[in-house]
Amino acid sequence: MRCDYPSSLAPTTLERVCKIGDGNMREQLRQKYGSALAAVATIFLTAGCATTDSGTLEPVWGPFSERQPVPVLQIDATISGPGGNISLTTPDGVTCSGTWSRQAGGQPLFSESSVTGGKGLEFYRAWSTYTGSSNLATATATCSDGTRFSAEFLAVRGSPGVGIAGDSNGNVYRITF
Repeated sequence: MRCDYPSSLAPTTLERVCKIGDGNMREQLRQKYGSALAAVATIFLTAGCATTDSGTLEPVWGPFSERQPVPVLQIDATISGPGGNISLTTPDGVTCSGTWSRQAGGQPLFSESSVTGGKGLEFYRAWSTYTGSSNLATATATCSDGTRFSAEFLAVRGSPGVGIAGDSNGNVYRITF
């Protein structure tokens, strides 16, 4: 098989004009490799549609922060486009699930008045100074015992995620992904 391609084109498989004897194989190659490339592209694109990432919630204020040792909660997030599902288990074994989504230009969930006292307030002030309201994602989860979680975190592709979370039991958490 002999393959020729115009010098103005990069020598890609789809752009080659291949000849075996007298027959021009360009269309056959386009059909053959075009279909294969479409199949491979579909596999890669759909494989990336839903991935899972894990992170931690470290208590910085509230009842969990007073325990020794301080418990660290694991959070799992399914990433599917600009949102997905989350799940976590509290130190007491209570399971929680919910959703998260990107909030382009959205309003932060937390305010200084919603985070009271000590390290929780200090962490909130540092967090709000650091982020403003750009690239924020928010999450909410409800637990099997009725506890509710709210979180906001930076959602920048390719960067480590950081954020703040709180629950209805008065705990404030630092989030890292």
